[in-house]
This record gives sequence, C-alpha cells and structure tokens, in this order.
Amino acid sequence: MSSRTPPSALPVAGGAPPFPAALSSVRDPRLYGTDFWLAFLANFLFTSGNSLLFRFADFVAFLGGSAGTAGLVVGLGTGVSLFVRIVQGRVMDRRGPRVVWIVSSLLFVLSCVAFMPLESLGPGVYAARMAYASGIAGMFTCSVVHICTGVRVERRAELIGTLGVSGFLGMIVGPRIGDWIFRSGDALRGDYVLMFALSALLGAVYLGIVVYLTRHSRPPVTGDHLPIGRVLIEHWPGVLVAVAMMMGIGQVVHSTFLTRFRDARDLEGISVFFLFYAPTAILLRLAGGRWFERVGRRRATLVALGLLATSMLLYPEVATEWNLVWPALAAGSGHAILFPCVTTLGAEAFPERYRATGTTLILGFMDVGILCGAPTLGAVIDRFGFDAMFFTAATVIGTVGVAFAASSLARWRRNELPVGTSPGTAADVADW
Repeated sequence: MSSRTPPSALPVAGGAPPFPAALSSVRDPRLYGTDFWLAFLANFLFTSGNSLLFRFADFVAFLGGSAGTAGLVVGLGTGVSLFVRIVQGRVMDRRGPRVVWIVSSLLFVLSCVAFMPLESLGPGVYAARMAYASGIAGMFTCSVVHICTGVRVERRAELIGTLGVSGFLGMIVGPRIGDWIFRSGDALRGDYVLMFALSALLGAVYLGIVVYLTRHSRPPVTGDHLPIGRVLIEHWPGVLVAVAMMMGIGQVVHSTFLTRFRDARDLEGISVFFLFYAPTAILLRLAGGRWFERVGRRRATLVALGLLATSMLLYPEVATEWNLVWPALAAGSGHAILFPCVTTLGAEAFPERYRATGTTLILGFMDVGILCGAPTLGAVIDRFGFDAMFFTAATVIGTVGVAFAASSLARWRRNELPVGTSPGTAADVADW
C-alpha cells in the first residue's frame, strides 16, 4: 500500500520552502516515502539498461544497415507502441497500473533476449524492437502514474522531476558500461550479446521491484468511462502534443545517432556527453524543486525548448570528445525542465479519472517525435550529413517553440483559466 497520505492531508500550493528544495522537499515523508525510493531505484535500473542500448544504431550497422535503416527500425517500433499505449492507458484508468507495469517489464526483458541470437537484418529485428518500444512505453507511463497517485496536482511536476534524477543517473551508468564492453574498438557479435544480456538482467531486477511495489494495488474508484475518441476530442491538450514530439526528437539525436556522429567525427567515445548531460539535469531537478510551479510551467517549457534547439546548433562545432560537453549542458538542462512540465500539463488537460489516458497521450506524442524524427533525421544524415541533420532538428524545435508561445499568450489574453489549467484543476496553479 502506498505510504503517502491522501491528497486532503497535503499542503496547498504556494509558500516556497525557506530552504532550497533539494534540502527540504526530498525529506518530506508525505511525498517521499518507501514506495517512492523503491520506484527511484527501479527507474535507475531501467534507464541504465535502456541507455546501455544507445548503441542500437551500431548494432544495426553491424548487421549491415545504414543510419536510415536504424532510424526506420526505431521509428516502426515506436509507431507500434503508439497503438499499444492507447490500450495501456485505458487499462490503467480502469484497473490501475499493476497489470500493465508487469507485462511491460516482461516485454522489455524478453525483447532484449530476442536481440541476442540475431545475426542479420530481417523481421526479427523489427519485431524485437516493437516489443522493446511497447515495453518502454508502459514502464514509463506506469511509473509516472504510480508515484502521482494520492499527490496534489501542484506537487506532481516536482515529484516527477525528482524521480527523473534516477533516470539521469542511469544515463551516466549505461553508456559507461557500453564503453567498457566495446573498449577494444572492434565490435564483435559477443559484445552485442553481452550488451543485450546485461540490459535484460537489469530489466529482470526492475520487474521484481515492480511486483513488490504493486503487491497491494487496487483498481481506482472511477465513474463511467467514455469512448476513447470522445475523451480525446473533449480534452485534447492542443499545441502541447507538438512540444511532446520535440522531446522525442531530442532523444533520438543522442540515443540513436550520437554513436554514428562519434564515428563520423572520429571521436574517442560518447560517455563524456552523458557525464555532463545527466549531472546537469540532476542539479537542475534537485535545486529547482518547486521552481516549476513558482515560475510557471509554460514559461519553463519555452526556456527548455530554447535550450534544446541551442544544443542542436552546438553539435556541428564538436571536434573532440570533450567538445560534447557544450551540447550536453544545453540538452540536459532542456530535458530536465521540459519533461515534468509537459507531462503534468498534458495529463491535467484530462479529468482525474482519465489521468492515465492523458499521461499516455502526452508520452505517446514523445513517441510520435521518435517515429517521425528517427527515419527523417536518419535520411538527412545519409544524404546531407550530420550538420544538416542538426540544423533541421533545431529549426523544427524552434518553430514549435514559437507556436507554443503564441498559443499560450492567446490563452492568457482570453483570461479563461490560469494558463495550463483546465476544469477540475486547482485554480491557484499559475502557469504563465
């Protein structure tokens, strides 16, 4: 059973703590109980295994594919996971996250195992990647839904942000393990088998923690559920879905193509990128605490989009592995701010009984960004090179930022609700 108190027992918004959030919030037992720290550990294990597979484009190249082929495999896998997400969200709204979380974790483990015997490109690669993407989709959504259960709306961005610290720690560990496995410089089939085996092992431990965390899970008490089409039409979160896509595009660059960029520029490795990317995000999350609610999540989102676009423009200047520090700082800062803001804004566009559907939708559009971005950016690389790819990504992110700013200003001028809120959301949460 969750160790957190019911929402009625939690403090209302406003009144920043007298000490930095990193010192006060994480000691709040009403939010950060045993369940949270177990979820924190589980997320660390999962992201370590996931980031270990950032060399997936190398694996596709080892099997005889190009950057475009890698983008296609990743994109198709993500496309299938979009449809899976719809089912996952509906099941979670009705039955809670337990079943979806366990099944998704199993999919992650089994997909890693399925990659191990593959020796050539073919249907097996695509099928395993589809299972892998579907597993990741459920694992991310279920962890967010689980930790936000029983938490006041205005504290959710903080809680998601703090959970994300474990993810950034995993992003430090995973690539370092990958660099150790491939330290010889000449990738062999056994190296890739070991990479997938370690990811599967981390996923198996993650699964055990999930089973324990959800052992007392009970279905949520909700009213009648409308058809999914009507729910989406009535509560569509607008331009936020495009912003979520930009998160996906940002992830494609460093999770799929960074190793290929390393080879093109003859860099020694990519671990330096994550050594700065992750700690930057961690420091911002811990030092920021409730900064999102005080500054306004829409303002914060605009800042994050600017940082993400800037990171793309810094990659072309990279000449050595240590030059990766600069795009890492910008990308890590943008990711740290963007994810909790967009996730909570998107989920709050839906009534509480459809919270899992709302969370699934906004995370699903991150997958749309990957679906569209991976093959498109991969094709740009194959035809025009990496500099053109980075400029393309920066242009698209900047354009979406302008559209989001215009949409937010228009909503603010109409003086409807505080920007970012919706019927049923606490009216004192200011987001502009």
